[in-house]
Amino acid sequence: MHGFVDQPDRIATAPYCDGAVIYEALTGRLFHLNHTAARAWVLLREGGREAAIVSDLAREHGSDAAAVQRDLEAFIAAVHEAGLLRPRATTDLDVVVADPPQESPALDAAYRVGEVVVRVVCHSANVAAAFAPLAAPAIVTDGTAPEVCLTLYRDRGAFVLARDGRVIDRLATAPVARWAVVRQLVSAGSRRSWLALLHAGAVATPTGCLLVCGDSGAGKSTLLASLLHAGFGFVADDIVPLEKGTRLIRPVPLAISIKQGSWPVIGAMFPELAEAPAVRLGARRMRFLWPRNGTASADAAGRPAAAVLFPRYVKGTPVKLTRLDHLRSLTLLGEGGSILPSTDAGLAEFLAWWRGLAAYEISYGRLDDAVRVVRSLWDTIHQSHDELAAAVPPPVFGPEH
Repeated sequence: MHGFVDQPDRIATAPYCDGAVIYEALTGRLFHLNHTAARAWVLLREGGREAAIVSDLAREHGSDAAAVQRDLEAFIAAVHEAGLLRPRATTDLDVVVADPPQESPALDAAYRVGEVVVRVVCHSANVAAAFAPLAAPAIVTDGTAPEVCLTLYRDRGAFVLARDGRVIDRLATAPVARWAVVRQLVSAGSRRSWLALLHAGAVATPTGCLLVCGDSGAGKSTLLASLLHAGFGFVADDIVPLEKGTRLIRPVPLAISIKQGSWPVIGAMFPELAEAPAVRLGARRMRFLWPRNGTASADAAGRPAAAVLFPRYVKGTPVKLTRLDHLRSLTLLGEGGSILPSTDAGLAEFLAWWRGLAAYEISYGRLDDAVRVVRSLWDTIHQSHDELAAAVPPPVFGPEH
């Protein structure tokens, strides 16, 4: 036996595309296994011994035991290298009580992004400067008492994040620390249970949401702002909560982050951007935009997702829209740092939802071309939705059996 310790709070596994997907929660990594590797992984998780696993796989596939042995050893070495068979390292996050500095923080304010008011106390001046304008649309000024308190401070070269006096994370850089505060604000700010927190934006139409996904710097926010200017409704930027059970997308009233390179083109659409202060965080300068027609609010209704779009800006290239298969779309999602379920059942629910979405990659050199193609795509999706609704007979309600 290889000393594997199953850790449902760290590693989740669920069937996907004739194999399985592993989600490693501590780092956010996704791994896709083919059918045979998925079977080996299941046997390892169950504590099977190597000889028994070789015997089972050789019998199931009618293969030579020696060849299966070599393949299994290579697979075990690979998952060990990936850290998936390594017992969870002991950390002090489970036992440490927060000990923030005694001096006044750079930011101390209350915010409402859901049903719960959350107090945010930030002792880092540069993180506070980048967080305050982002969260400004959600600030609470009516004196409502917060139910949760998030505190960020520096300790021994790291950023420490605490929730209600208990340390929950240690972060290496200011951008990562701000992202952690945003995640916790959205997570703690609702009484709902989130299935996932996607690193994405979302715009609304009468038939559902279009998700705009990608890693930092992919151009999500720039394209999202352009779609708002074209008439789409605002739902969220940079973080999209997916509700457990209903699988609805909930709005997040946080501002849109516009990087310096996009200021001229987005400023031409939204002149108020020029009035927003420029903020530096890490290597990036940004301004924050809350559209005057922004309607996302903490009590707004959830919407179903209808499609997902991965933008890729390539200067000087013509616009191109490509339909993605389920495996490729999940791979791209995994590169973006989304927070997925850390249990097998939760991951299975998420993957079932994800497989139901039409996914596309759009590469473009001009924003107006991208908006035109997205609008045409959405018209097609809307037409298909209407045709499907017309083809389905209305439900017949009768006595329960």
